[in-house]
Amino acid sequence: MIYYGLVITGTDTGVGKTEIACGLARAFREKGIKVGVFKPIETGCRKEKGELIPADGLRLMEASGAEIPIAQVVPYRFSLAAAPLAAARAEGRVIFFERIYQVFDDLAGEYELMIVETAGGLMVPVNENFLFADLIQPMHLPVLIVAENKLGAINQALLSIEAIRSRGLELLGVVLNQTEPGEVPADLLNPELIEEFGKVKVLCRIGYLEAKERAEQISKICRELAEKIEPQVREFGRKSVLNYF
Repeated sequence: MIYYGLVITGTDTGVGKTEIACGLARAFREKGIKVGVFKPIETGCRKEKGELIPADGLRLMEASGAEIPIAQVVPYRFSLAAAPLAAARAEGRVIFFERIYQVFDDLAGEYELMIVETAGGLMVPVNENFLFADLIQPMHLPVLIVAENKLGAINQALLSIEAIRSRGLELLGVVLNQTEPGEVPADLLNPELIEEFGKVKVLCRIGYLEAKERAEQISKICRELAEKIEPQVREFGRKSVLNYF
């Protein structure tokens, strides 16, 4: 099946990928696009009345406005905040790719554009044989990387870029996001060196924002980001259709 959409991944935990995914879902929705959201695995879920509640999955649902059962948005939910394989082992469970692809196929057939969010980064283990990068490969969606703008960002971003390209996946670009207060020294050259060595665009740099202004500013930034990436997303989908037939 051919899909239109994108995968959003992060270079580390807590870099803001859910925030960017939600911002893009709202931005595309405001443009009149029917947006579906999918987070195949979420760990660190709280338990409420015997059910595991995925906080990120609920945020994605609210942002997209999609009326999807939470079991479809997040088919695998675990209580331990850890890599998917570790969280699954803690509960004596196994994550099956076939189940994830079946749910994704059903969702993608109902929506114009799909936003998929990874659990952690690309190289976290999902089951005994595969990493998250392997899970998203058959979806044939371009990937957007969210990286924390700090010392070490260059290495983390370039490793993620290499993981994406080594699997033949399309890269949309990088978002540099600052989640901690303080000034990021310009002489670190994070965006410049990521672009130079990664052969990719740093699509935007988000400075640290106080909580009272963050939601409004992120929404504005994501509207601009959606305008930048929508042509690439649609062109990639169009090429996928042509290659398929």
